[in-house]
Amino acid sequence: VRSGKIRSSIIPSLDPPPLLPIRGGRKGKATIQIPRVGYSLYKTAPELVPRCTALALRAGVRHFDVASLYGSNKEFAAPLKMYLGNGLKGLDKLYK
Repeated sequence: VRSGKIRSSIIPSLDPPPLLPIRGGRKGKATIQIPRVGYSLYKTAPELVPRCTALALRAGVRHFDVASLYGSNKEFAAPLKMYLGNGLKGLDKLYK
């Protein structure tokens, strides 16, 4: 901030859309929309992953960073299956 002015490059006048278009598929011609904000389980202790996943799902997170390298896929799957089995809301609005 200089002389009382806020730089528009730091604080845009419009919020970015909640979904981020990602190209992929064969030959990179398909585009999907993913939530712009996600939750990462990187370096999360395996015994904490189920609780963290459940809390994030309850808070509305629908984009998770999981990788085989993290070694917590089984722990992540349990609460996700439970929420999907109970009719997790919001997926129909996010993924088209």
